[in-house]
Amino acid sequence: MHLMVYSRKDEALTQFLRDKLRLPFRDGDDGWPLFEVSTADLGAYPTSERGDEPPSGWMLPMFRCDDIHTTVSELKSRGVKFTQGVEDDGSMLFTLFEAPGDLVWMLYQSYHPGG
Repeated sequence: MHLMVYSRKDEALTQFLRDKLRLPFRDGDDGWPLFEVSTADLGAYPTSERGDEPPSGWMLPMFRCDDIHTTVSELKSRGVKFTQGVEDDGSMLFTLFEAPGDLVWMLYQSYHPGG
């Protein structure tokens, strides 16, 4: 799967992915780095007409980790800003963090193996 993220702050986002999240990358077309993600899955979830859930077409990048508290500490030490504390929804521990370009992404630790 190839995911393209468009941002008015594309250079800052590229630096964030490289320097703060430390994602591995390779040179892509026209000098843009392509960040390599080892695994990916895709889920389709419902939205409602009430407007209390994300709108249709909205996507949330979610980064999985093995130890959320350690990962949050490491990312904070690199300057990543989290918008909330770690929460538990019964299936995972999760938090949200900011990325350049007014983006908010999730970091999570699943209770289920591989999930």
